[in-house]
Formats: sequence, structure tokens, C-alpha cells
Amino acid sequence: MIVDRNGERMSISNNVYKFFNNKLQIKVDGSSIIMTGEINEKEPGKDLKDFFEELNLYFVDKKINEVSIDVRSLFFLNSSGIKEIIKWVMNLNEIYRKSHGKIKFYCSKDIIWQKPSFVPISNISPGIIYVNEV
Repeated sequence: MIVDRNGERMSISNNVYKFFNNKLQIKVDGSSIIMTGEINEKEPGKDLKDFFEELNLYFVDKKINEVSIDVRSLFFLNSSGIKEIIKWVMNLNEIYRKSHGKIKFYCSKDIIWQKPSFVPISNISPGIIYVNEV
């Protein structure tokens, strides 16, 4: 659960969350997620796992049936980082498989590693997970 300084549960929407000494920022704006920076940690799950779980609860609570994940400003992603994103998307996919939801990734055509890294994620659940190059 994401809490404020007083221990109260925070609304996850319309906030920017910073991880790894500000190397990664994740902006949540309704059904849009924007990832900026890099994930270069050995064990990013220590920081991201709870956040991604809370994000999924937010989507369910708000009945958000289509999520866009913009990674165009994600400049570096190591294998441990992609593993955490895959775990998150697999959990979200389980939710959306039941509700016929959609998960759409937006990659940069200018960052050559992005599309080859994210297209295999769409194979987890074709028809639910999409990867678009912009």
C-alpha cells in the first residue's frame, strides 16, 4: 500500500513516483503510466513489486479496463527490470483476461532496444497486450 507521511493511504493517480535515487520516475495519470529514466538495479523488485501490486489494485478499484504504458522515455532497462515489468503485466493480464481489458505499451522508434524487448511481452496474451512503436 502506498501511504503518505501520516500513514494514510494515498491515491495512486495523478502522482509521480520516484525510484532508485530518482533514476526512474513513474507517472500515473488515470489509466496512463509513463516511465522515464532507467532501471539498472540488480534487484528492482524490492522497490517495484509493492508499487505494481498497488497499481493493479487501483486499476481494479477504478474499473479501468484499458491501460497505456508509455516507455518511450525509458532509456535503459536491464534484464532484472524487464523481469519485474513482465511479472507486473502477467498479474495485470490475469485481471484483464476476465474483464476483456487491454494493456498497450508505447515504445520509441528511436530507441532500438525497446521494441525487441517489449514485443515478446505481447505474446503472453495476444488480444489483450499490444506493443506500439511511436
